[in-house]
This record gives sequence, C-alpha cells and structure tokens, in this order.
Amino acid sequence: MAAEGVVANDVVRRARRTPVVLAARACAARERKPAPFYSDQVYRDLENLLGSEVAGEGNFLVDTNLDPVLQEVVETKLREYLQPGNGWGVEQGAVVVIDSRNGAVLSLVGGRDYNTSQFNRATQALRQPGSTFKLMTYLVALERGLKPDDAVSCAPLDWGGQSFTAGCAGSLALSQAFASSSNTAALRLGRRYGLDAVVKKARDLGITTPLAAVPGLVLGQSETKLIEMTAAYAAIANNGIWQQPTTIRRLTDAEPCANSGKACRQPSQTRSNNRRVVSVKQAQLMQALLRGVVQWGTGNAASLGGAEGGKTGTTNDGRDLLFIGFEPSRHWVMGIWLGNDNSTPTAASSALAAQLWADIIRSAGRGSTNAEAR
Repeated sequence: MAAEGVVANDVVRRARRTPVVLAARACAARERKPAPFYSDQVYRDLENLLGSEVAGEGNFLVDTNLDPVLQEVVETKLREYLQPGNGWGVEQGAVVVIDSRNGAVLSLVGGRDYNTSQFNRATQALRQPGSTFKLMTYLVALERGLKPDDAVSCAPLDWGGQSFTAGCAGSLALSQAFASSSNTAALRLGRRYGLDAVVKKARDLGITTPLAAVPGLVLGQSETKLIEMTAAYAAIANNGIWQQPTTIRRLTDAEPCANSGKACRQPSQTRSNNRRVVSVKQAQLMQALLRGVVQWGTGNAASLGGAEGGKTGTTNDGRDLLFIGFEPSRHWVMGIWLGNDNSTPTAASSALAAQLWADIIRSAGRGSTNAEAR
C-alpha cells in the first residue's frame, strides 16, 4: 500500500511497530502451550537485550536456543517426580539446562504446572542454595594456592558467636572435604581467606542477588536464583569463561534497514556478554573436585559412569533440595531445585535432585539430533 502511495510511510512504520492484540477467545486454546515457562523467559530476555519499550513494540523474529527433545524430557520427568503422594513432601521444582560453551539456555521449566502458577522458580525465585554455594569458597581457596590433597581441619569451631560441628574431629583432604560437603571445613576456608573474597568470587560468576558477608554465606545462607547458580557452574565447565545465560540465539528486526529494504539483525546476547572469571588451571581443578562429589561423595545418585561432576545442596529440614552438575560430552550444565513454595520441610535430601538430574540425562540422550550447531 505504501509502494502504491495509498498509505504514508510513517503510517506504515507505526503499523509495523504496533503489537497485534488478539481477542480473548483466541487465547483459549484447548491444547497445552508448548514450553510455556521457556516462552515467557524468551520475552524477558528480549527486554533485557533491547529494553522494555523496544521489545514491547514487537515486529521481531526470534530464533531461540530451545532443544525441544530435551525440553520434553525435562517437563515429563519433573512432573513424574512431583506427583502428589510420592512421600517426599515435595510439591514444586525447577530445572534449567545451559550449554556451557555459549550460555545457551537449552531447556527451562519453572514449576510443576504452568496453568496453576506462571511464577518461574528457575529464574525468578530466590531460594537458599545450600552447599552448592560452597563452589565459591573452594574456588577462592584454589586461587590462593591450596591443592586438592592439602589437609583442612573439619573439627568443630566457633565463629561469629556461632558454634559449628560436622561429626569430624580431625582433618580431611580438600577434595574429601568438598565431596563429603563438610560444613566446618568450608567455614574454615571462608574464615581463612575472608568472606569478602567469597562474595567477590560469587559476583565474578554472575550472582547478582544480595549476599551478606557472614559465616552462613559459606553454607549457602544467602538466597540466589537457580539460573545464576547454574551459569556459575557452567563457567567452570567452560574452563573458566562465564557466559550470560540466554534463551535467544538470533534476533531479526523485521523493520527494513535504511536504504536496503532487508531485515536488520540485532547482535545476539550470547555472542558478546562473556568474560574470564577463573583461570583454566583452577577451573580444571574444580572440575576434578566436582567429579569427586559424584564418584564417591554426596552426589553419587547423579553418577552416569562418565566424566560428569556436580554439587549437592540441602538446606535446613530439607526445605531446598538442589543439584547442579555438568555432563561434558554434551556440554550440558543442569541445575535442579526441588521444594515447596511456602518453604515447609520436605522428607527428602538433595540426593533426590541428583537422581532426577541423572534420570533426565539418561532419558534425553543427545537431545535434538537435528538441532543447529550452536
């Protein structure tokens, strides 16, 4: 119409930028919306990339990082583990899977039932990470020169007016302390190297939530987001390079570029927002510690018989059950949280999250075999 001179160019531009508003009945589809939590996150990532005003204008073509095979497995397995009457006292959960090479969010589920609650527990919920946060303290220790075979005391200690015990009176090798998730050993490392250093390391690894520099920080007292913790572990799997997690692989602005008449491409967030946060040597030492957790430590339920590694996290009374781990042959890093929205105690431990982690990977195989190489 513009080419024929029927409509002015400024009218055409406004029309292109005006979002299409559907009638209410058009949204009442009988079939379940595919990957609803993931789809919601795509729009949030679009806002982060472009700003809410531009994102709200619409007229963009978005290629996502979604792996549909993996997503279907994650949704199915999470529903199985959250069936009412399972005896675990666990009603909710969240899972996020990141490609460690580029921060691509391959799968994301933010709760048991999107129709009941659209709150995304993978990206919006603030929950205590428990012992998964010990990653930060041990990274500081490795950076300061401590080696996996070096001894660290696991005996009871008093710090900040609190008394801590861990059923240990002697010392453990650093690798043993990490694999067994000794609280007193981690606290000693935090006291030796300083809580401010632990906070800084968490910030380097993309944790943006408030972190109080108190002894409980070492044990995962400060609340975090599952997706940020998973991205932190992905940096270790990526030999120390942190990548901004995103659902968006490529973004095309359907508005023609000036003087070309072709669609304009916006830079992808995953291609530019990365930084080295840990040296290659220290990242590989931490990978070995994480493998020890799975091979002969608290994360044994996640064992696949390969080179996978990860860390468990259980908060007081089992209110938060976590496992975050990497599977290197697929470049997958998966974070899992299980618990209840009202923070009531569960009857399970983080071994349940580790078991779900392994179950998902076994069931998903290699994911979408026809997915475009990322």
